[in-house]
Amino acid sequence: MGTNYGYTSAAGMVRDYKRIMTKFEKKYHDIYKGAPAQEIQGWDKMLLVAKNIQDEDLGCVYENSVSLEIMNKYGKTTTNEYELDNIGHSKDVSDT
Repeated sequence: MGTNYGYTSAAGMVRDYKRIMTKFEKKYHDIYKGAPAQEIQGWDKMLLVAKNIQDEDLGCVYENSVSLEIMNKYGKTTTNEYELDNIGHSKDVSDT
């Protein structure tokens, strides 16, 4: 007796999960934004549950791995276009 899984690697499963969730997030923002949760039905409801669990889990990871002081200090968006433009041009630490 065996089980035939649809995925042969974790990477493939994660890739498909990200694709499905990205598609759902777009649909959510286009169709369901501001709608009561009761209006979301079927597979979309399951994806909403999965997304909410993922967000909660990530919140716990961030809370436990990064101090609140660091999150408050560096967890802001930057409006400095020079900094954003130079992210790709930054010297890699391994180059030194």
